[in-house]
Amino acid sequence: MRDHSKSYDKAGKFILSYEVIGDNLVAKLASNEKFIVPFTKENEQKLIDIMEKQAKEVKVNNVSLEDKFVELALTVAVPFMGYQTMHKGVDLLYLGVWTFVSAYLCVHSGNIIDTAMKNKDAERIQYFLENRDLINEGALKENLRNLGLRRKAIKHLGYQAALNEDPVTINNLDNFSINDLIKLKENIEKYMAFGLDEDKKTEDGPKLELK
Repeated sequence: MRDHSKSYDKAGKFILSYEVIGDNLVAKLASNEKFIVPFTKENEQKLIDIMEKQAKEVKVNNVSLEDKFVELALTVAVPFMGYQTMHKGVDLLYLGVWTFVSAYLCVHSGNIIDTAMKNKDAERIQYFLENRDLINEGALKENLRNLGLRRKAIKHLGYQAALNEDPVTINNLDNFSINDLIKLKENIEKYMAFGLDEDKKTEDGPKLELK
């Protein structure tokens, strides 16, 4: 999960992720601190519950007028100024203005990229929370979880499905794009619509491909 601590009323305690190290659960906070608790299924579930509570408070940020101006300038002004420089020469005043504008845009373009990435993450989190049960039902069916997903997601699911009842959780969500989640949900919905039984496999006959 990305750092959405500004959306959370306890910013200093915002949990980004956790991992199992030996007999401990090590949680990473948005404050760059870490805290360690003994590994038990109960403690792990408590961490997941906290992270999901945090996630429900995550909001998509609106792009400011300043950011929109910077985005427009990046796509229009800088290339134009570069063209002017190449074809009409440079004087010191023009060079100074171009340097200032370019520096300003470079600094603020980082804000645009960060906001866009956080918004993308917020949309993925929201989709997961709304469709968690179906997503995990699709992820647990071996014949479905390989259909239409990225290799990274398929590899991770193969590992997680052997360990957890829910292969996709708020903690490992970074391994899946929103399109991976959509595909898992669509696959299981099609499967259920046909009334198929994944556990009974036949030797003969064509395999159904869910496209």
